[in-house]
Amino acid sequence: MLIRDSRFDEYTPLLPVEIINSNHPDKLSSPRLHAIIDTGASECCVPGELASIIGLDLKQGTPNVINTAGGEVTAYGHLTDIKIYHPATEELIYTIENVIIDYTPGLNVVLLGHRSFLSHFKLIIDYPDQTYSIIKEPEEEQTA
Repeated sequence: MLIRDSRFDEYTPLLPVEIINSNHPDKLSSPRLHAIIDTGASECCVPGELASIIGLDLKQGTPNVINTAGGEVTAYGHLTDIKIYHPATEELIYTIENVIIDYTPGLNVVLLGHRSFLSHFKLIIDYPDQTYSIIKEPEEEQTA
């Protein structure tokens, strides 16, 4: 178990993360961000401006047209690592390495979707109690 019964407000489960450019010689990373666990998103999406912060050329990524509530947007996929921190203790608890994340111009939040995030875990959301748990099977747990 990585996270058990973490509280969230206003029905939005948030998780502290850092986005890492592991291909950069200095392994540049974003500041720690609070990402939305988005069960309706196929992909992980981050604001486009994070690309330059971690040493990526936004438009050198793989273009991908995605549908959002505001209409179609072109995002750019880059190979990235995601460091996951415990919401209560801020301790590094897991790293997902070498996943494609869509860097999306105009986006102002980090969205953790199915393919690069949720597919690694079991997620339990208890909306009445406003808590969530993230579970990783013991044989697949990774040390941080």
